[in-house]
Amino acid sequence: MAPPSPVQHEGYHGLQSPTSSLPSNDLPKNITWRDLPNPMGTANWFSTFVMFWIEPMMRRGAKQTLMEEDVWKLCPEHTSAVLHGRFDVFWQHEKLQPHPSFAKAMMRTMRSQWYFNVALYALYAALMLLQPNIIKSLLQFLQAKSNDDQV
Repeated sequence: MAPPSPVQHEGYHGLQSPTSSLPSNDLPKNITWRDLPNPMGTANWFSTFVMFWIEPMMRRGAKQTLMEEDVWKLCPEHTSAVLHGRFDVFWQHEKLQPHPSFAKAMMRTMRSQWYFNVALYALYAALMLLQPNIIKSLLQFLQAKSNDDQV
């Protein structure tokens, strides 16, 4: 239900709030949440990295218990049919080898995701190794600053 429009008086003009132009989370009765396109398919790298694309579902889950119809369908590129097609190309190539390897075919199918995840884990591990040194340096800096203030 739309809010009532402000009464127009001479010299007064109602302004719409900035949030009034945002899309409403209320869906028409004939469209279910599950029928909406998965936002991960259109999310940019930053939104994917910080998981902003999942925020509408988290808001929905905070209001009510999530059921199967509250979860988006998979992005087309993540469906089993598409992944099977990608895997099949690599598997057909692998079967031509003297010793076909299922693991190699699977690895080639998921190569870009695998490299991305390994890179993120390496960054995480490097930061975990550096964290004690950074904290030590920060504490030394703060202690030196407090000693300078006392003199």
